[in-house]
Amino acid sequence: MNNQLPPQLPNQTPPQIPERQSQSNYSYYQSIQKKKRAYNIKLFIGLLIGFVIVVSLFIIAFMNSNDDKSKDFALNKKTQEWKDKAIEDSTHLANGYYSAVAMSDFEVFIKRYHQLELMAVQQHPKEVTDSAVIRMGNRNANAAMDMLIDSITVYRNMYTQILKDKLWLDNIKVKTENGGKNLWLIGGLFASNRYIAEFHNGMKPMFKALGYKRIYYKWVDVSSAEYTYYDLDK
Repeated sequence: MNNQLPPQLPNQTPPQIPERQSQSNYSYYQSIQKKKRAYNIKLFIGLLIGFVIVVSLFIIAFMNSNDDKSKDFALNKKTQEWKDKAIEDSTHLANGYYSAVAMSDFEVFIKRYHQLELMAVQQHPKEVTDSAVIRMGNRNANAAMDMLIDSITVYRNMYTQILKDKLWLDNIKVKTENGGKNLWLIGGLFASNRYIAEFHNGMKPMFKALGYKRIYYKWVDVSSAEYTYYDLDK
C-alpha cells in the first residue's frame, strides 16, 4: 500500500483588482450618490414650494372671504343707519318736532333749523335700493325744504327781537319794515362811517342767511338825518 499525500491544491489568491479600476468604480458610486442627494434636495424644495403656494392661496382666499364679509357687513350697516334716520325724520315731521311752537326758543330753533337744512339736501346712498325707504327719504327732503321756507320768516323775526334786546344796551334802536326784511339800526355809534363798515361786514353773513334785503344805518332817529344803507340781494 502506497502512502500517497493528498494532491496539493494550487495556491489560489483572489484576483487583484487593478487600482485604477477600483478608483473608477468608487468615483462612479460617489457620482450616483451625489445625483441621488441632488434629486432628493430638488424634490424636497419642490414639495416645499408647492406647500407654500397652497398655503398662500388658502390664506388669500380666506382673507378675501373675510374682506367680502366685512364689506357686506359695512354695507348692511350703512343701509340700516340711513333707513333708521329716514324713519326718525319722518316721525319728527309728523309729530310737530319742527313746528313754530316746538322751536320757540332761539337756541332750539337754530339747532333744529340746521337739521332741516341737512334733511332738505340729503341724498340716499347708492347702496340703498329699498324703493319704499328711498321714497320716504325724498318725502322728508321735500317737506324739510317747505318748512325752511316757512321758518325763515319766524327765524328772522326772532333774531330781530334778539338784536333789539342786545343792542339796546349800546343805545342802538332796531326797527323793521317791508315785512321784517328791511332792518334799521339807529344809534350814535353809526355817526362814524368806519364803524358802520366794520359792523356791517361782521354781520353781513348772518343778515343774508336770515333773508334780510336791506340794512339801514342812521346815527339819530330823525327823519331828516342822513343814513347809509346796504342791499343784501346783490
